[in-house]
Amino acid sequence: MMNPGGPVEEAGKTARGLIDAMRDQPYLLASMVLNFTIIGLLFYVAHATHETRSREVDLVYENAKQLQQIITHGCPQSGMRLQSEESRPVEFPPSPKTGE
Repeated sequence: MMNPGGPVEEAGKTARGLIDAMRDQPYLLASMVLNFTIIGLLFYVAHATHETRSREVDLVYENAKQLQQIITHGCPQSGMRLQSEESRPVEFPPSPKTGE
C-alpha cells in the first residue's frame, strides 16, 4: 500500500536538503528566493495585463456595435435643428463702408 504523504514528504526532504546545502552559501539562497519572487511578479503582471486588455477589447466591440447601430438606423431625434431647416433666410449684417 502506498503512503498518502509520500510525495509531500519527499518534496519536503528535497527542500530541506537544498536549504541545508545553501547554508554555506547564503547569497545563492537569497538569489534563488529573489528569482522565484521575480517569476511570481511577472506572472501577476501578465495576468493583470490580460484582464485589462480583455476589458479594453470588450469596450471596443461595444463601441463598434453602437456605431454600427447609429449608421444603420440613424441618430435618434433630438431637439437640435440644422440652420438650413429654418424657415427664414439668414440675414447678414451690413458691411462697413470703406473710403468715407
